[in-house]
Amino acid sequence: MANFGNLSLLLAFAVTIYAIVMLFVGWRTRRRELVKSGEYAIYATLLLVTLAALALFYLFAVDDFNVEYVAKYSNIDLPLAYKLAAFWGGQQGSLLFWTWVLVIFAAIVTFQNRHRRSHLVTVALGIISTTSLFFLLLNTFVENPFARLGIIPEGDTQAMPFTPTDGRGLNPLLQHPIMVIHPPVLFVGYVGFVVPAAFALAALVTRELGNEWIALVRRWALLAWGFLGIGIILGAAWAYV
Repeated sequence: MANFGNLSLLLAFAVTIYAIVMLFVGWRTRRRELVKSGEYAIYATLLLVTLAALALFYLFAVDDFNVEYVAKYSNIDLPLAYKLAAFWGGQQGSLLFWTWVLVIFAAIVTFQNRHRRSHLVTVALGIISTTSLFFLLLNTFVENPFARLGIIPEGDTQAMPFTPTDGRGLNPLLQHPIMVIHPPVLFVGYVGFVVPAAFALAALVTRELGNEWIALVRRWALLAWGFLGIGIILGAAWAYV
């Protein structure tokens, strides 16, 4: 399953590059078929990142301690809810969750504007996809949550698979019900602001500086602000426990 997760991330990385190229080339050449191809690639990226996220959830659920991230943040005795919440207990998983939310939002923006022939939307989708590519780069090549544990025998340079009998477990400070919902809510708030930022940059790039982009992102800004506010309140309550 770890290999499946790795493959999903690698394919998502490649498909996102394709989406960026198609969106920007389609915008510059005014070729609608290229733009549509890039939009379909955004949906494909969502599918691939979702498969990677589900793979990591599965690895936590079955206690696959051969995966370094699982061994660091889970153990056999950890309740299932906290095993699943351990998904965002460390940096690698948090980055994957952040990427997952980002590509979900990219797909939603694409679907909302599927009938709108707008250079503003096309460039905004290209900017959002470029942001997704940055996080996929980190997930795939820098902070990979599917990296396996290995030992190097003495006198040998070839790493051998190593599976401990139990994991290190989740930090006791994180074993709290709010841990299950606080980080996702906060991440939705943070990532949600990518959409208004992308449309603001797109308005500058396309020189469409009227009110269109403001009308398109108003609800996104309110959504992100609301989730970020709720996340901060939950974090404050958690801090007093």
